Amino acid sequence: DTGGHVYEVHHVTFAASQYDHILDEKTKKTLSQRWHVLPDGRRIQRDLYSAFLLYCADDTLRQPNRDMCHDHFEVFYPLHNECIEEIRNANTFVFNSGVKVNTARHKHVRGQKRRRKKVV
Repeated sequence: DTGGHVYEVHHVTFAASQYDHILDEKTKKTLSQRWHVLPDGRRIQRDLYSAFLLYCADDTLRQPNRDMCHDHFEVFYPLHNECIEEIRNANTFVFNSGVKVNTARHKHVRGQKRRRKKVV
């Protein structure tokens, strides 16, 4: 027991993968779009950004609290970049993340099988 709490957000109104806290608007994205680009050009991995937005949920759990997003984003963003760099430096392939690694020599996230090229 970690002593933590679990909260269920209203996924339809929250739409974390579609929300931009700077523009305060939602933009429909395909599942293949793994990066969110902010208006200033900064790129954020979609799943990490969604987790950040969920952390910033308002009291109704129906949407992100935009003020909280603004208050915490400049702490989150360097941590995001550090996480992405750790993945790249460790050459760890994370399925469906959009994080590019050297595919010839990558490690897989635990529990994932490595696909081998067929030798002809």
